[in-house]
Amino acid sequence: MGQHWVLANIDKGERTGRNGILKLRAIVHSDVSVLPRLMSIPYLPFFEAGAENIQQDLKCAATTVEQSCLVSLAREVLDNIVEFLDPMDVVCLAMACKHLFLTYKDNVKAILEKNLSPWAGGRLICLGDYAESRPDGILTTEEEAELVHHNSTLYDCVGDYSDYITPIEFIMQRILRSGGDQDTLWACMIGKESDLWPTEGVIWILRNLDAKEYVRQDGFNKLCQNAPRSPFTPSFGPFVEPVGFGCAIVSKICWTDDPSGTYGITNGMHGEWAGNRLDVTTLERMEEGFESSWKDVSTAVMEQVKRLADECGLLP
Repeated sequence: MGQHWVLANIDKGERTGRNGILKLRAIVHSDVSVLPRLMSIPYLPFFEAGAENIQQDLKCAATTVEQSCLVSLAREVLDNIVEFLDPMDVVCLAMACKHLFLTYKDNVKAILEKNLSPWAGGRLICLGDYAESRPDGILTTEEEAELVHHNSTLYDCVGDYSDYITPIEFIMQRILRSGGDQDTLWACMIGKESDLWPTEGVIWILRNLDAKEYVRQDGFNKLCQNAPRSPFTPSFGPFVEPVGFGCAIVSKICWTDDPSGTYGITNGMHGEWAGNRLDVTTLERMEEGFESSWKDVSTAVMEQVKRLADECGLLP
């Protein structure tokens, strides 16, 4: 039967593989393209506009229930209420009127960023079913104890994870559940995909937050410049097709104790980034808090990605 694999986010308790447990080559063809869409931290131009512009948009978009008793409450009381709410309920509360929206717009922005990049900063791993071991130190004490208690491998555990929800599914769910003027406000806050993840004037990077390493997107753009493009998966922002950040991730996070089925896709049985915290952001945003300890590993990773692309027939 050969070795089967599960690609998972340990922190979220979610996995890819809506098509079932797959061979590694099949994961490359069916699942890797979704990874950047789960991990790329968006821009939210609506919130980055000046206060006057936001006020103007709210005049057209937000509901107006300024007479609500909530408006008269002290900020400390409102903060205590918000503290006990589910994050998306905070967003809905803020959308109730202009006063609440302006009061909690920073909270709303942070919540939307997290929901639009749900796997950003999570511990990612692609486990083969021959994996009896696991990377050292990637689990918490409680997670280790849980595996021991159930006498399970990490592969057994991630196999029970739930399916992921893509950011676009999240957006559509929220818009369909809202009504009236809130439709317009959701449209203002979210904008177009090309606004959330722009192409012009930015350099997208894949970051390993634990190893302090990053990979620039430039190499993928060059590698794919003559590749045929699918109308169903257009390339923009950090989403380069058919070979992008997802291929780099899979080439670095695979973990197994038997090399069968790995082909030329991985660099050995134990991927250097397996179980590490990863995200996709822009070089500009990283440089705002840049540390000299960060290392650009683009060249080495691109060599590995080229081997993966050749092995899996991703490029003509």
